[in-house]
Amino acid sequence: MAKSKPKKKSIKTKAGAAPISSKTFSKLVKNWQRCPTDQLGRLFFAYDKHEMQSERVVTYFLDSDTVNAFSDQIKDFRAQDEPFQFLVHLGLRDGYEKSLEPAAEIPTNPYFELLLQIQGLETDFGENVWRLKWEPDPLFPRNAFEPVLSGKDAIPGAAAFLFVHSWLETSYQNLGKPFETNAYYLGKRVKAFRFEQEEGQAIADDVLKVAATKEGVLCVHLGKGLDVSSHPVRFRPVLEVTTQTFINNGRVRDEDDDGDGSYFDYSNPIPPG
Repeated sequence: MAKSKPKKKSIKTKAGAAPISSKTFSKLVKNWQRCPTDQLGRLFFAYDKHEMQSERVVTYFLDSDTVNAFSDQIKDFRAQDEPFQFLVHLGLRDGYEKSLEPAAEIPTNPYFELLLQIQGLETDFGENVWRLKWEPDPLFPRNAFEPVLSGKDAIPGAAAFLFVHSWLETSYQNLGKPFETNAYYLGKRVKAFRFEQEEGQAIADDVLKVAATKEGVLCVHLGKGLDVSSHPVRFRPVLEVTTQTFINNGRVRDEDDDGDGSYFDYSNPIPPG
């Protein structure tokens, strides 16, 4: 009699920090696909109560407690010797339609959401997906040439923020266009971005490193680049693994300082793959 396949060990998380349910995930990504492209622009703004002004959203993050739980998942996958990769999903919260009404107020919490998933060989759809929070004051460096260093297998900070500044400089009327594919996939809206296993391992190494400091932070910045055949959408999520101290310092480091910030942008859009 053939032996049954051993049951995969469950991924454990710390109390207070856990992935969202598959039901919540399905609602968020379905809403994202159903909103008309020409109305997306209004959903990328939120009211910052501290600054008392509305702002274009650009940065989302996992806080230190969540990064610690997130790192536990990485450790479990590695302990099981199971390959894994990271995906950034795009979503909209329920009720986003209210924000599209002519007289609607700008919400204090943006309807647009970014979601981060650790996907293994047996990971189900909507499993191991973490909800990022909006950061109203990301403290970007004022000088684009200051954050020039980054971690191993990552891109320089200066290059990463070129994508971010391009997003911030996009006109309001065109904010929905970077999410649509071109060429052979014309008119399809991107659903997610996949960081392949090689770069994923570098991301994982950095997450474990910053989690050990007990002040690790993982950010995903909204960015925009060029659409080419290998990357047929202009939107590019820029993933940053860093510490709260580095953020508080304005993401600026001395040339001799290895620092705690690493930036990654080599993700592939879905669709097409």
